[in-house]
Amino acid sequence: MDRSRATAGAALALGAALAAAAAGAAAAQPAAEPPAAWTAVGRLTYGAAHRPGAALCTATLIAPDLALTADHCVRGGDGAPMAAPTVRIAFGGAAPARGVAILGPDGGPAADRPPADLAGDLALVRLAAPVAGVAPLRLAGADPGQPPWTRVAFRRDAPGVAEAAPCRPVALSPPVIGLDCAAVSGQSGAPLLVERDGAWRIVGVMVARNRDGGPVRSLAVVPPAPPP
Repeated sequence: MDRSRATAGAALALGAALAAAAAGAAAAQPAAEPPAAWTAVGRLTYGAAHRPGAALCTATLIAPDLALTADHCVRGGDGAPMAAPTVRIAFGGAAPARGVAILGPDGGPAADRPPADLAGDLALVRLAAPVAGVAPLRLAGADPGQPPWTRVAFRRDAPGVAEAAPCRPVALSPPVIGLDCAAVSGQSGAPLLVERDGAWRIVGVMVARNRDGGPVRSLAVVPPAPPP
């Protein structure tokens, strides 16, 4: 999950919205109790051995049979997409859902991606069946709401329960956002969430941590609109 450089993008409207939101960040606070909506955030395991913590990322259900995560979470050591059935995502207390296809963020086939391309570090996992009893989360779109946003994530060293942490934007190169919150292994693919009009929305997806020092401690990518 270590990266130290973000690639530039061109989402000017989003950049302006993020800057305006950051200016008023001091008054916002993350929710004190885990909302039921956060059950849409799942623990993603991959590879032949699905031992908790052995190989771990985080993913978010965005449609009944579709999860959003970081692209590098579902690629093998050779850089190719993993065999989809080796990817499992557990939401809430339900049995893990099995993947049937690894897709690009636009819903098409997963394309080759250079490791340094943080802006493209997003993927969708099509699941074998709709996840029952879990309401998918929608994307925030061009209105990211008021920071701090809430990162909900699993971690490799304590994989049993998702933890929440506040994150604030400190650098903007849309669609990449530099954040002030530290990240650890397992939190790749985790959503940055904002509560708006009584509903939780996805602002971004965690893709990297930064060990170079300075105010940017982790990086997220703003996802495009999901496929129909």
